[in-house]
Amino acid sequence: MMAKTLVTGGAGFIGSPIAAVRQWIKANLPPGEPLITTQANTLNYVSGHPALALPSIQDVTMLR
Repeated sequence: MMAKTLVTGGAGFIGSPIAAVRQWIKANLPPGEPLITTQANTLNYVSGHPALALPSIQDVTMLR
């Protein structure tokens, strides 16, 4: 499994941060593939993709 990371911050956004997140997800995640994140509810709402919550203290390497 290859993890891709979206890092959000104030710099580098053109337009809405929500639009930037939607664009990144569309470019990097096949339709219907779940997001695994600490912000599952937010990203599900923004993108419409299914999302799985990863506890904030859990390292993503545990998924491999």
